[in-house]
Order: sequence, then structure tokens, then C-alpha cells
Amino acid sequence: PTDRINQIGSPKTKKYGEALKDGHVKHDCRRLRKPPTCAVMMQASLWVLAIAGFCAAAPSGSCRDEMDCSLLGTCSANGECQCLKGWAGVDCGAADLAPLDTTLGYQNQTESSWGGRPIFDQKTQKWQLMATEIKNQCPLILFEYNSQVIRAVSQGADAGGPYTKAQVVLPPFHHNPTFVGPTPDGYYLLLYIGATNASNEIDCRHGIPNVPEHPNPPANGYITMASTKDIINGPWVERVILRDNNGSAGAAGWHFIQNNPSAQILSNGTIVVVFRANSATVPGEQLGVAVAPHWSAEFKTQPDPIVRHADRSSPSNEDPFVWMQPDGSWHIVNHQQSTNNVCGSSDAGHSCGAHWFARSPFGPWSMSKEPAYSASVTLLNGSKASFMTRQRPQIVFAEDGVTPAYLFTSGSFVGNNPDLNMVTHTYAQRFATN
Repeated sequence: PTDRINQIGSPKTKKYGEALKDGHVKHDCRRLRKPPTCAVMMQASLWVLAIAGFCAAAPSGSCRDEMDCSLLGTCSANGECQCLKGWAGVDCGAADLAPLDTTLGYQNQTESSWGGRPIFDQKTQKWQLMATEIKNQCPLILFEYNSQVIRAVSQGADAGGPYTKAQVVLPPFHHNPTFVGPTPDGYYLLLYIGATNASNEIDCRHGIPNVPEHPNPPANGYITMASTKDIINGPWVERVILRDNNGSAGAAGWHFIQNNPSAQILSNGTIVVVFRANSATVPGEQLGVAVAPHWSAEFKTQPDPIVRHADRSSPSNEDPFVWMQPDGSWHIVNHQQSTNNVCGSSDAGHSCGAHWFARSPFGPWSMSKEPAYSASVTLLNGSKASFMTRQRPQIVFAEDGVTPAYLFTSGSFVGNNPDLNMVTHTYAQRFATN
């Protein structure tokens, strides 16, 4: 799988010097941290030692190359990141979002939803959203009973919607879908937690029943994929692709439980899946990666997590959305929860988004300095609002495959995840460049 990924190519590392025909080296001092010092040092015969001695330390906030700009921008001559469209911040890791239109996305006033992502269907010429919905008016906290995957159709001109429910694609228990495709051979893929034979439905339409909040159905700990060539009519064929939570041997591993999948399809048919992982013995959430040469082939999980949970003082990471830029760089936007997250400890992690970047899906991965998104949003009327919970980030890109068009997240302005009396929605927020 590594070789197949390398076939796609990766961005070339920019160098500080360029070799000339006479054996000397031409330097671009604009790419060095202290241009005046470098200009003097280049006059000396021992310029290598001089540059190493005087140009190693960078002023605070400056950049040297595109790695300092989260691989979503370039470093200018004055040491500032010039971000790609849709990205902002000191190191280009913050989503550049327009004011939020709360009518977009999937806004069901009686049934809670918990995020999703649309794809434009060529057959119907409509945007089709696959999203989580909690059946029978149950709150989010009881998702392990009633979570299902629904298809909704955009009533608007683009990916933002608003969306109207069309059908139940996968009944309980199915949760947290990611929707990608088509593959090179014409298939659409849904990856999610759960399986059709793992359901214990309840009815909340006349009150919340007295049941445990987390019955932990067996299918909550592994990842299933469904495939079809017809988004509207199916059929969707299911198969479990990652399941390491059986037997005593798996209990000791870092990915005893695997869920919240995201997938990137490569042009050669390779599928890269990034997922949340939990150990059976150590608290905290980490991110792992698994690869298959084709969507129907066996997925191989890499031996180590790509984003680690170091200790109780470090944040947990879940809900990854992975994508590869056309330049070959890899990116993840995910929900970062618990204290000490990139949004700041006071946020407690219910509405914090982190951005990660790497040259390869296998890492090493680095986190941007600023949040990709947070609880705070500006509404269309210019007023400010704060999400009580905001999670499940997924991005829809423009036709160029580079410019982000919409950030889909799930959340609520009136309650947090454990609240029994709130309805969560799936929001679509435009990027400022859309």
C-alpha cells in the first residue's frame, strides 16, 4: 500500500540553495530566517557553518517553508504564510468561514441528526446527503439504541442545502457515516460504526424511557463499509472492514475499539481510512490509519497510531475527516475533546476542531497552532452565537478539488451531548471563498 500511495506523488521539499554549473551555490535569503545575517555570511568561504550558526533561530511567528504553513499555504519573502483559499490564521490551519446560515444543512425539528456529508449524484443531478439520524425522537445520548443512516436531498442550488429527508438507507444500529465516491470502478462507499444485526430500538416519542445511556452494542466497536453503484436505489452491500475487539489478544492493543471512520479514495483505487481508536485498558482517544489496494480488498491497520493520546493531560482526538490535496499533502480536521485542546482548556472540548497535516498518511503528523473551528460563530445578521456542542467535521470541496466549499458539522446551540431534552442538527457553513 505504501508504494501505491507513493505513485500519486508528494510535494517536493523546497531547498534553501540551488546548485549552479560552476559548483557554487546560489542562495535565496528570503527563505532564511535572518536575511541580513545570511547575506554577510555568504561572502565567507565557510558559509555552511555560518548559516548553521547564525540562521537557526526563527523570530516568533515566522515561517520558513510550507510546513510552517500547515501545507495549506506558502511562506512569503517576509516570513508570513500566504494561505490557500479557504484557510486562514498564522499558519493556515484555521478554516476561513463565512457567517453561518442556520437554515442550511439538515434541520429536522423532531429527529436529532449528528452530521454527514453530501455527494453530487450525476444521475439525479442533485446533492445527496448521508447523515446520522436518531430515530423515534430520541436524544443524541441514546444513539446506541436508535442511530440510523438516512439519505436527504438538497433543495438548494449547491452542497449546502437545505436538505429534506428522502429515505432510511441503513436502519439501527448504524452511526457516524462518511460518504465518498465514486471509486475508479464506479462505486460509492459508506463507512460507519455498526451493523444491521445489532439493534435494540427504543421509543422516545412519548417520553424518555428509563434505560442505560450506553448499552454498548457489539457493533459500536468496529467499522463496516457498504458499497453500491446506485445512490438512490442501491442495493447497499455491507461488510466489516476493521474489527480488532475480539479475544484477549486484542484487548491489550491501542485499537481494541475502532470507530468514526473517514476515507480518501486515490486515483489508483487505493483506499486510505483514518479512524478513532480506543484501548481497552488505557483512557483516551487516538487516530489510526488502515489501507487497502482496492475498496473490496482486505484493510491493513498500521502498527502504531498516527495521532497519539500521550497521557491524561493531552487531548483526545475523534471524528477525523481525512483528505489529500492535489499536491500530495495529507490533512485531517477532527473533533478534539477534553481539556488542553487546541481551543484552550476552558473550552472542555465539546466544540473544538483541530487541523493536522503530513507528507504521507503514515505521518509524521503535525497539528496547526490554531483551531480549525470552535464553538463561536457569526450568524447571517452579524450577531455572535456559541455552540454548546459542535462535532463531526466533514468538508465538501469545490470542483477544483482544492478549494473548500462547505464545512459540515453536527451540534446544538441549546444543550450538550448528555442532555436528554435537546435536538441536534447537521449544519452546513460556507467557507468565505464560496
